[in-house]
Amino acid sequence: MESQGNEKAVDLQEALIHEANYLLTYSNIVKGWTRQMTLTSDCSSSSSQETDSSQKPVCIKVIHTGVMKGEEEGLRAMQIMVDYHVQRAKLAGELDRLPASGEGRLAYKKAIRCMEQVQEFQTMYLLRKVEDTYLLFWDAAKELFDSTN
Repeated sequence: MESQGNEKAVDLQEALIHEANYLLTYSNIVKGWTRQMTLTSDCSSSSSQETDSSQKPVCIKVIHTGVMKGEEEGLRAMQIMVDYHVQRAKLAGELDRLPASGEGRLAYKKAIRCMEQVQEFQTMYLLRKVEDTYLLFWDAAKELFDSTN
């Protein structure tokens, strides 16, 4: 029963990886300037080093388009980041309690921070504060990834 739950979590993670790559590659072509970060399966960031082929990386291209159209893609990109970190915490088996240490704690904290940020961005999006939404989206995402190590 336990391993079946883990398989479902892995399947969901694979689906999120696929969607993130499709959506954000498309957004990169259509929306212009992006920043690309690669997260390995242990949630560490990698910019130039090759990762082990068994660790399928997730490419998250954080969209910063100022007042250009694309706020919906920006919110979806942030939601994908939330889902990714939630799944990392679930895979560590520690989402429902405060993780004791290591990867579970890191993934848990990131999931909580991302969830809070998504709520803020969705509120701003509904208020149509597009430019401010993007500036905050960019700053928060940059801070999130810069603090990975």
